[in-house]
Amino acid sequence: ILKRIADLILEIDSISDSIKEQKEVKDLICDGDVILTSHYSEQVAEILIENSKTKKFKVFIVESAPLFHGRIQAENLSKKGIDTAIIGDDDIYSFMSTMLKVKVFLGARAILVNGGLITYGGAYNICLSAKMLPFHIPVIIVGGTTKLTPMYSFKHELYNEYLSPDLIFGKKVKYKGDISNIQFNNPAFDYVPPDLITMYATNYGIINPNCLYRSFSDIYDKEDYEI
Repeated sequence: ILKRIADLILEIDSISDSIKEQKEVKDLICDGDVILTSHYSEQVAEILIENSKTKKFKVFIVESAPLFHGRIQAENLSKKGIDTAIIGDDDIYSFMSTMLKVKVFLGARAILVNGGLITYGGAYNICLSAKMLPFHIPVIIVGGTTKLTPMYSFKHELYNEYLSPDLIFGKKVKYKGDISNIQFNNPAFDYVPPDLITMYATNYGIINPNCLYRSFSDIYDKEDYEI
């Protein structure tokens, strides 16, 4: 058991390197591209940093309120010399509609067997905006096979975590009158259905969401589906 745990730790530690070294993944970014991403993702950052050594592109990062993890990602990429800018969460659609050669790169919290994705809040809005535009904007999800899960989700409410509304309204906000009939929802994660995803960039190369179930049979035994 200890040997298997050690192997798993080693795989997790090296998975970012395995993803960025895939030739298919390297070819996803070209000179002059405009990359849109959000939140903080180490694996997305590794791909961008690796490509910046040989290519020139600009990265726009959604600030990702209310936790503003996008600002952390922007600071890290800027320190590596990558041309980086921050946009507001409500500017996503207008940004996509006015920019050329846009590609969306997002990190993964969990990759589901149906090809869907559980990731950080706000990602669904980005993927839906990319789908609604008349011209094609690829949505590329970066995640190692360690994030594959046999869970099968169709609802945003499923497998989610709800954060305190204080993150949005602040602890100093004072409400007048009775607010017992008001419910504040602040979900931490979004579920993105497979039809909004173009491809997965993994340590096994590029995987189409519709073919993702094959990776489960290659990597996991059926007995592992239920623990």
